[in-house]
Amino acid sequence: TGELTLNTQVSDAQTNLDQPFHDTATLNVPDGGPTPTGVIAFRVFGPDNDTCEGTEVFNSFIALSGDGTTANSDDFAATTAGTYHWIASYSGDNNYDPINAPCNEPGETTVVVDQDPPIVDPDPSNPDPSNPDENGDGDGDTNDNDHDGHKHDKDDSDDLPDTGAGTHTLLILALGLGLTGTGYLAVRRNTPRRDLDE
Repeated sequence: TGELTLNTQVSDAQTNLDQPFHDTATLNVPDGGPTPTGVIAFRVFGPDNDTCEGTEVFNSFIALSGDGTTANSDDFAATTAGTYHWIASYSGDNNYDPINAPCNEPGETTVVVDQDPPIVDPDPSNPDPSNPDENGDGDGDTNDNDHDGHKHDKDDSDDLPDTGAGTHTLLILALGLGLTGTGYLAVRRNTPRRDLDE
């Protein structure tokens, strides 16, 4: 009979740790040749074993079935980053000789990388997530209290322009009667805090 050849191709040229990948072997049957039978043996060497010496880190033996030309290995998932080399070989049968592929065949290498988890940028308004400060007043709490513990109302007098130390801006809307008619008088006055307390 004619010569049988073997082509192989790994599913992933690069993948992450713990992600499964596999190898595929295809037998090229000569024109008019019988359907091959037997077993395809898949072996993985690594990480970083460029000579494929020693004991493989994974193997998978798949019996040919159907048209006898294609076999897929079981999945392999690496737990150590590095370069892994697949080798596929055919056992042979009564019609065809065994085929042993060499190490470093084209399409038979998978690089496994250790992918870092994504980095989440901290909230720019609160760079320290361990000290939540939802209201942004810098005191590390999540409410609108002042540093002395008093409730801080957002529309109290502190939101008005500060005109000096120890003073509040007092807005008085007075309705006054003139001698010849009715008018409205708006008076803004800076009153020392101690006067308000008296």
